[in-house]
Amino acid sequence: MRWRIPEYGLIAPDHFIPLFERNGSIADIDFYMMEKACEFIRYHIDTYGKEFCISVNFSRVTLYQQRFYPTVMELVERFRIPHHCIEMEVTESAFNGISEVMVNKITRLQEDGFLISMDDFGSGYSSLNLLDMLPIQVLKLDRGFLREYGVTEKAKNVISCVVELAHTLDIQVVCEGIETMEHLKLLQKIGCDYGQGFYFSKPIPQDEFIRKYKEKGCCKNE
Repeated sequence: MRWRIPEYGLIAPDHFIPLFERNGSIADIDFYMMEKACEFIRYHIDTYGKEFCISVNFSRVTLYQQRFYPTVMELVERFRIPHHCIEMEVTESAFNGISEVMVNKITRLQEDGFLISMDDFGSGYSSLNLLDMLPIQVLKLDRGFLREYGVTEKAKNVISCVVELAHTLDIQVVCEGIETMEHLKLLQKIGCDYGQGFYFSKPIPQDEFIRKYKEKGCCKNE
């Protein structure tokens, strides 16, 4: 999500999401993005005959709202979206002081077939017991791992330990912040499942995404 303001240009979410969390309107943004994701998945299925998975971020504020679960279910039912096509992405900070209510909600979503991922792992004071406590299927390592350590032996050892632990718990790992071929080779060497970063693509509009990946053969009905 990006906010385009004519006099300022494109504003990154880090600059405006905290404001909407404080004023309470973040849930409206989260549900709007969920609706857009469902709309795009439905378009992709109808046009190319193939399912398409999208990760959708949810704020801690949104998760605690009573309307969270029914709104999510209303959206996937309206657009007829298979539940495994939506990955519920929750930041690590949302689990600070986690309550039984939060655990129950996330568990219910996982049981309903949604993918659950923890975003920005390692950006705060990560509690490793959360990986065992929560029904997480995907762990996204914060881009700070690669930014801080680069491609040193220390980086390899730290990330390798996290990947190995996650795999032991049957959790897939995505490493964010891949900006160079060195980063990519490092992650391939230690067995990280997926990578994300500017090395592959910067954030792009939906129409450009369709053009780019259709040309690469990713959207063909084969």
